[in-house]
Amino acid sequence: MTCVLGIFFFSTTFAATLNISQVAHSGTVPKNGVRVPFLTITATAVGGKVTLSGLSVRRNGLSQDDDISRVIAITNGFKKSLNAGLSDGVATLSFRNPLVIPNGESTEITVYANLDMQFPIGRTVFFTLENIESDAESVVFVPIAQHPVRDSVPKLKKTRPPFRIVCEKRGCQKVPRE
Repeated sequence: MTCVLGIFFFSTTFAATLNISQVAHSGTVPKNGVRVPFLTITATAVGGKVTLSGLSVRRNGLSQDDDISRVIAITNGFKKSLNAGLSDGVATLSFRNPLVIPNGESTEITVYANLDMQFPIGRTVFFTLENIESDAESVVFVPIAQHPVRDSVPKLKKTRPPFRIVCEKRGCQKVPRE
């Protein structure tokens, strides 16, 4: 409460909170997939508007930094972050124009990456949200279960059927293998 010339002013400040939930994408992608979605983040402002200027994601799984050539984030409003590479498993993504999330509204941010795997067999990659840069007084993370994106389908062992087909004089028949 403030008093100026006998007039009392009551001021209340609302602490804005940023609620973060994540959904990890899973599945099999081609060896060197381009713009593969890895993580979708939903940011909800509670108690006031929140300005979000960037985020950091960490690469996890059986992979190396060299397996990822480019990381980018795109919002559901088509705002795009600057491209980033990985340094010690972390990609720091920043937006040229910060995202403003009005009170009570949500914004979805999807993290994409380009794969550049030299040794694709047995590689798995997934991202987790490491940090978020905003003016919110507090940030609440809702934990998720991670599911890795696999680089290729495992090769199946070829099996031969227990018979072979033999064709003679316009007729074919199954003959058991020896």
